[in-house]
Amino acid sequence: MTVEPSTIAAGEVAEVWVIAGPTAADAEMEIVVTGSRGGLEAGTSKTLTLFAWEDDRGPYARTLLDLFTAWLAENRPDLGISADTAFAGSFTAPGLLVVSHYLFLSDDWEIGLSWHVMIPPDDWAEIYLRPRDGTAPTVGFRLSSQAGALQGGVVEITEVTLPVEVVR
Repeated sequence: MTVEPSTIAAGEVAEVWVIAGPTAADAEMEIVVTGSRGGLEAGTSKTLTLFAWEDDRGPYARTLLDLFTAWLAENRPDLGISADTAFAGSFTAPGLLVVSHYLFLSDDWEIGLSWHVMIPPDDWAEIYLRPRDGTAPTVGFRLSSQAGALQGGVVEITEVTLPVEVVR
């Protein structure tokens, strides 16, 4: 387990990273996190299911991310995201059907990408953006049609309401 940064002050955010090793079959893993400050101690735990699935969505997710980052660079330069922003990606929620999910991280941003595995006009894709030092997403965007953008060259992106819960 890795905690970044390893110490924080009141009101600051730390990220806890747990990278599971390979598993031959679906397995459960319990993660327990305990924090302390002065004489106070608090903790939480979460049980997760690990899936023995290969990442078959990475290249396509990167293609969609490239569409969004190009649009953000032109239309939302205030966010500081461009084609030059380096993002590392990770497959998330492989057991969910119809909507695929992928997580991208840069030094400054977490981008949660989801896309509807359907035919036009129901083939949207969405992202949320969370500052890495923040607790929740601050803005989200929807691409109206993957096929429209990738095959037709029509990139229609609008701001959307943030998700109530993010998928990681």
